[in-house]
Amino acid sequence: MSKYELMEVDNEKNLPQALAEVWPVIKLAQEELGFSQTPSEMTLGNLQYSGEKPITWLKQCLAQSLQKASALKEAYWNYKKKAREVEELRLKGDPKSIIEADEIESSMADTHHYIKNAYQDIQTYNQAAQNIRDKFNIPEEISPELLDENSKREHIRKAFRQALHDVQTSNTISNGVSEHLEQYGIHPMTAKVQVDAYRESVIELFKEGKMPTMQHMINWLDTMEDFHINSVYEQARYMGLLR
Repeated sequence: MSKYELMEVDNEKNLPQALAEVWPVIKLAQEELGFSQTPSEMTLGNLQYSGEKPITWLKQCLAQSLQKASALKEAYWNYKKKAREVEELRLKGDPKSIIEADEIESSMADTHHYIKNAYQDIQTYNQAAQNIRDKFNIPEEISPELLDENSKREHIRKAFRQALHDVQTSNTISNGVSEHLEQYGIHPMTAKVQVDAYRESVIELFKEGKMPTMQHMINWLDTMEDFHINSVYEQARYMGLLR
C-alpha cells in the first residue's frame, strides 16, 4: 500500500467510507442534543448560583446575553470569511485548493452549529430576564439607589444562607461567614440564635410528618432580610458613610 493511501478500517472499509457512514448519525445527534446547557441549567442553575435577589438574577441574564452576543458576533464574521475563502479556493480548481476548501467547509459545519446554539442561549436569557422583570416589577431603568439597596439585601441573604449551611455542617458559624455578617452590621451571635431557631422550626415540622420545601427556607431568608436591613444602614452610619 502506498504511503499516501489511508489505512483500512475494520479491514473492510477505508476511513472515508467509514466516516461517510457514521458522520450523518453524529450530526443528527449534535442537532438533537446540542452542546450548550439546557434552559433549566442556564436559569435554575446559573442564575441562582449568581446570587439571591431578582435584580441580581436580571444582571446575570444581561451579562450572559452580552457575553454570548460578543462571541456570536465573532463566530458569525469568521463564518463569513471562511465562506469567502472556500469560494476563492474552489475558483482556483486545483486538487490542493479543492481539498483545502473541503476541509474548511467541514469546520464550518461546527461553527454553524455553535452559532445556532448561541443564538438560542441568548433568546433563553432574554426571555428569562423579561420574566423576572414582569414577576418582580423591576423597572426598565434601574436607579443606582435601587442597585445599592439590592446589594445590601443580597449580602444579608447570602450571609444567612451560608450561616445555615455552616450550622448544619459544624453547629457553628465559620470565621469567614461571621466576618461577612459583621461587615453588614449583623452580630454573629444574633445570627446563630436565629439560625438555630429556624432549624428547630424545621425539625418540629418533620416531627409533624411535614416536609418543608425550598419556599419555606426562602420565606425565612425574606424575614432575615427585612429584620436586618436597618443594621446595614446603622453600620454605614457608624463608619461615617451615611448621615
